[in-house]
Amino acid sequence: MKTIKNFRGDVFFALVCGYSHSWRASAAAGATALILSVSSVTAAPLPQHDFDGDGRSDVSVYFSAEGNWAILQSRDQEVRIRNWGWNQTEPAPGDFDGDGQSDICVYDSRNGLWYLLRSSGGDPFLVRWGAGDMDPVLGDFDGDGKHDFAVYQTSSGAWCILNSSDSRPVIQNWGFSGAQPVPGDYDGDGKTDMAVYLEGTWYILYSHDGSTDALLWGWADTEPVQADYDGDGKTDMAVFHAATGYWIVFLSSTQNAQTMIWGNATSQPMPGDYDGDGKADFTVYTPDDGRWCIARSSNGQLDTVVWGAAAAEPAAQACRLINDDQERYGHSYGHDYDDENYGPTEPIDFGTVEWLHTDVSGWARTATLPEVSFNATQIIMEYDKANVWPDTGRGLVANPWIFVPKDDGGWYAATWEWLRPGQTRKARSSVAGDHIKRDELENFLPVPGAWYGFMVSGLARDGDRNVLERSNVVLVQWPSD
Repeated sequence: MKTIKNFRGDVFFALVCGYSHSWRASAAAGATALILSVSSVTAAPLPQHDFDGDGRSDVSVYFSAEGNWAILQSRDQEVRIRNWGWNQTEPAPGDFDGDGQSDICVYDSRNGLWYLLRSSGGDPFLVRWGAGDMDPVLGDFDGDGKHDFAVYQTSSGAWCILNSSDSRPVIQNWGFSGAQPVPGDYDGDGKTDMAVYLEGTWYILYSHDGSTDALLWGWADTEPVQADYDGDGKTDMAVFHAATGYWIVFLSSTQNAQTMIWGNATSQPMPGDYDGDGKADFTVYTPDDGRWCIARSSNGQLDTVVWGAAAAEPAAQACRLINDDQERYGHSYGHDYDDENYGPTEPIDFGTVEWLHTDVSGWARTATLPEVSFNATQIIMEYDKANVWPDTGRGLVANPWIFVPKDDGGWYAATWEWLRPGQTRKARSSVAGDHIKRDELENFLPVPGAWYGFMVSGLARDGDRNVLERSNVVLVQWPSD
């Protein structure tokens, strides 16, 4: 066991490690830090909130109340607006398809669902990976050039990672209650290392050899802002002191400290490579006025960009603990994880839908369709109005809908069957063109592995009506068996 000192000179308990350390000391502003020397490996970092693929971080915000993304592309200053998410999801962008561009993605911490729009194209992607007490963490843990779906459980310190290279789950306990996840490539081997931070101490599990470390850089009221500030391909330990706007970075290339005063008590640190020089820039976002202040590492230029509003949080806020925002910055950004009356905005933009039966987009969404599942012969849609919507005398109360992707990026929406009172299951074989009975989908059969949307509405297939109500849309992958 080693005892080392923090910035304020207090004796601090270090992690017990069962191997021999090679330590190097460096001091800054009266601080003592003990740093483990590791071999230098050059690695190409994945883009950090680079939505246009030009090698620069983009200024971007997320309006959680409506689920709107507003991105200012650095390549051409083009504005991108996209609706994807709702007030109970948090932004979690990353390069999940490996095309060099960050993908728009949100995570619902209530059920562990990730909703992904891949920049390379294709259908929206839905993954269940996580649980109600887990937070998303961003990283390429298997080194394949793609971000992996990963979550961290703050109560236990468990990391749950779904490797993109082979879909293999990895479960690793590295952390403890109260610690904040700070993933990064600290050893420069091209793989994200699991790491946590608590009151100035960094606990790192190195991917290159499985060794571990406990390093002091910061103190109790500093916030971790790890990034590659010197461009050597390794993540640098760094902290931000909100009360003073003080940044303190430990540069892995020189083992020296870099400091800067940039920000204030109401600023949120948002480091990123906004000038494309391969180094993270000191950047803060002021929620009250949507102001970004960027200190460019390439030329020392100080820039201000107004992009956001009081209701908008930085879209680059992936892996920050959203619930801490109210306490730390006085902003909740419209997130309301406790209001059960709120649910997702539709994962399908109804403005892109061609309705082959009655257009029900304006019908009240009163029903909840929690999920769509399958057994060997049936599709199961357990919506909560199955025993509520009235029968018009024909023994029928609802129509199930399918949303089928079109070649132009839009959707066909069509009913294919009827539902009786209390009925929530239909034969899988009935989801077909001969039941839809519309020319546009005359020969339609679901493709295994393809994504489709499903919904339930009141009677809408012919002229008979019982209620002008519908459920939410659920995206689901058609089973391969």
